[in-house]
Amino acid sequence: MKETFICALEKHYIYYLSDANCGFYIFTPYKEFNVTNISVRLKSNYYNYDLSKNSLEDVTKELINYYKSIDNYNITLILPVFYDDILLRVRTVSDMDLYQKLDRYLGHIFSMAYNFLVKNNITVNKNVYIINNDSFRRFTNWFVLRYGNRVE
Repeated sequence: MKETFICALEKHYIYYLSDANCGFYIFTPYKEFNVTNISVRLKSNYYNYDLSKNSLEDVTKELINYYKSIDNYNITLILPVFYDDILLRVRTVSDMDLYQKLDRYLGHIFSMAYNFLVKNNITVNKNVYIINNDSFRRFTNWFVLRYGNRVE
């Protein structure tokens, strides 16, 4: 797993974690909070955050604009960046194979995020939160039902 420090806000660091399959930004508390939860937000414009297609400066501006409004909250928010067009397809097609593939990606991302947080001495609550987004409502509902005891 490759870890890239992007920037620091008042109470959180922003990192980009990646491997051969996917990457994601993680908004990690570093001052007031040492116990947190993992939340994920699927964004249809994830390509704006892709460092292989955009400059670090442009991506950093996008991230700061997005994350600055939640800097005071105890949240570890993940923004996935996928190397294929799975999010674009999941938005328009209800396909179980796509859902299961995205499920595997998210499981991998959650595992990487958990390991990264623990390595940085942050205790992680057991539940994962997926922020509902109308663009991905069908997938989100399926995912929450599938992992109802662990995902909210």
